[in-house]
Amino acid sequence: MHSVPHIRTYQAGDAADLAKLLTLLGYPTDDADEIRNRIARMSSDHHTLVAEHDGQVAGFIGLMSFQAYEHPAPIGYILAFSISSAHQRQGIGKALLSAAEEYFLQASSISGRIAASIGRTRINSTKPWASPRPATASGKSSNRGGHSGSAAALDCVA
Repeated sequence: MHSVPHIRTYQAGDAADLAKLLTLLGYPTDDADEIRNRIARMSSDHHTLVAEHDGQVAGFIGLMSFQAYEHPAPIGYILAFSISSAHQRQGIGKALLSAAEEYFLQASSISGRIAASIGRTRINSTKPWASPRPATASGKSSNRGGHSGSAAALDCVA
């Protein structure tokens, strides 16, 4: 059984590890300063989470939550998601996705969307979820936008 990864917010000292993880995604770089500067220039709508496992950065997920024109509540996007080869199949990706979902719920996002590539395959996914809402007068909890559950729809385009 694998130990549980520690999920935390990105720190500037993580830049070299993120450069390696971005290289795994097909965006080769070995310039930690460039990654550090890119993240520093991102707006407050962006949030980067890092997974530590056995004292090493094992993966990261880049998030963005913003108000869109077409929905009354913000929409959350997963912009980047990478797990090191040495740490795959150990629950790290699942832990990062759970942390991302929690972040989006706290940001009151109505749904999450993934913009990612695996090799040459483009993946688009939308995941609506219910946020924790106070109970109504009938005692049932309500959710925004009529969404409930955690069903995800994946559409892969080669």
